[in-house]
Amino acid sequence: MHSKISTLILTLAGRAFAARHLPFNLPNVTSPTPFKLEVDQDVINFAKERASTFRVTQSVYPGLTTEGGSTERMSELAKYWAEEYNWEAQLAKINQLQHFATTVPGNRAYDAPIPLHFTYHASPNKTAIPLLFIHGWPSSHLEWVKLIEPLSDAFHIITADIPGFGFSPAPTQPGLGPREVGIAFDSLMKQLGYEIYGTVITDIGWLVGQWMAVDVADSLIGYLTDFQLNTVTDEDLERVAKNETTAEENDFIASTLAFANDHFAYSSIQGQSPLTLGWAMSDSPDLRELSSAGNDYSYDEIITDTLVNWIQDPYNNFRIYVESLRPETLNFPKSNIPAGITQWSLEGGPFPELASFAFAPRDWAERTANVVFFRRHDFGGHFPALHAPEAFAEDIRAFYSSL
Repeated sequence: MHSKISTLILTLAGRAFAARHLPFNLPNVTSPTPFKLEVDQDVINFAKERASTFRVTQSVYPGLTTEGGSTERMSELAKYWAEEYNWEAQLAKINQLQHFATTVPGNRAYDAPIPLHFTYHASPNKTAIPLLFIHGWPSSHLEWVKLIEPLSDAFHIITADIPGFGFSPAPTQPGLGPREVGIAFDSLMKQLGYEIYGTVITDIGWLVGQWMAVDVADSLIGYLTDFQLNTVTDEDLERVAKNETTAEENDFIASTLAFANDHFAYSSIQGQSPLTLGWAMSDSPDLRELSSAGNDYSYDEIITDTLVNWIQDPYNNFRIYVESLRPETLNFPKSNIPAGITQWSLEGGPFPELASFAFAPRDWAERTANVVFFRRHDFGGHFPALHAPEAFAEDIRAFYSSL
């Protein structure tokens, strides 16, 4: 649940392919079935054509601002996409993962069957812990790819695409919100034979995981998150006015308010008018700068991550905000499930005012979670699984070995 500037989203005329149910192959099955990904070449060709005809919008600013990304870098990216990017080579890398499909029953407010795509890497260790990884927006199962090998000796790794993201087909009707997704993912884990497991969650996936800790609590050993949405309350602001807050709290409050006031507009339009946005954003690359914390992304990474979430139409992942921002969805009770909090600095990114956004004090984290593990890093950004996989893997090991 971070600004669209935090990642590149190239939404390329979603309506052009809306009539195609699925522009990629997904087995129509009701139990976990392995397969290799294939994508409609017409979709890939159309994306490259759009990149080749990218029309530059001339900003009144020379570089990145809260209004958007760098015009120069976006032009370079479009040129690279049109002339050098090789989707086939990237797909070959993606297919080195072990991809699976299944279908689970609908639940709660969503009564249609829910087809799912996920990767599954079973550990040879008979005592390994099953771990379900749940990505955020805008992301997919690819966010976790660098953690699979480092953790394979001690964990069974399952990385699932939220419906509408990556290669999990989008919902066919309203009602598939974070609670429903969480119950669907629990059904997936049961299909794999795991009655009890842990989760690693982030961003929108954090909200899915929070409801899993309520709705399927008996299934969970614990959960580790690198993202936690902590609200600044009226009482907190009163303490600020009375000079009763700590320096740590003041830094966090300042960054949180800066994020809410200057970097969070995307959530409102995605929560209110995702279809209009999907139509309107027909040719708008946006570099992931906000949450990079000084970490560079290669053009191949940016384009591949973009394509994976664009292939089945950007509206489908925008719309998760309609379901997620409902008051009843955000008002989840505190769970007793053991929680691990791993925080990663945004310092070094393009917006210094957000440096402490991820650094909620531990007692703030304990307002909504049973925190038994708390660790803070001065690097990593919003995507530590991509930028600091070794340190992130160590946090996962440390948390789950402590339970």
